[in-house]
Amino acid sequence: MKRSFAHLQTMIWLLLMFPQVTLAQEWEKVLDLAKREGKVALIGPTGSDRRDAMVNPFQQKYGITVEYFSEHGPGIGPRLSAERGAGLYNWDLVITGTTTALNSLIPAGMLDPIEPTLILPDVKDPKRWRGGEHEYIDPGRRLFVMSQSLFATLFVDPNVVKPGEIKSYKDLLQPKWKGKLVADDPTRAGPGLATFTFFYLTPTSVRTISATWPNKNL
Repeated sequence: MKRSFAHLQTMIWLLLMFPQVTLAQEWEKVLDLAKREGKVALIGPTGSDRRDAMVNPFQQKYGITVEYFSEHGPGIGPRLSAERGAGLYNWDLVITGTTTALNSLIPAGMLDPIEPTLILPDVKDPKRWRGGEHEYIDPGRRLFVMSQSLFATLFVDPNVVKPGEIKSYKDLLQPKWKGKLVADDPTRAGPGLATFTFFYLTPTSVRTISATWPNKNL
């Protein structure tokens, strides 16, 4: 009886381990094919700091060259559209903001579902991710949220603004700040558009900012 129970335990352990062994083998196969191909092509945001953060650790760990092309978010959609029109599929991975992806890349069918490409158990298991789930923006699961934090919407110069002087976005409408405010361009994809979308969706007194800022020197 003891022997049969030990045998059953061994069988259960093998059954539990088999999927992980299979996934590990699949991952090694993918790595081998990638090394034979020689590179991963990535188009993403501008800035050497962002490029280095995404490229260097990967190259050091896997020994696979990352061909990185930097492009502003609004330029990624037209570039990929022109390439697809010419029959070119140059990129393995696209990293960009949600506006570009939702308004341009996804409607044009330029992105594939991400979930089927996840292999390693630590990556596939939603419990290991923030909030216990994979954060996708679209129903087709083609746009994956990778940011661990968001940039603050408002920054101040401590030499000009005293602590506690601005307690609300409404305070930006005070006359003393006229000519002292700058903002990212709200007419293109990026933090400026996100900020002014927030202003637009808030009560009327705050919408005044989004209604006047693009047209007047506040």
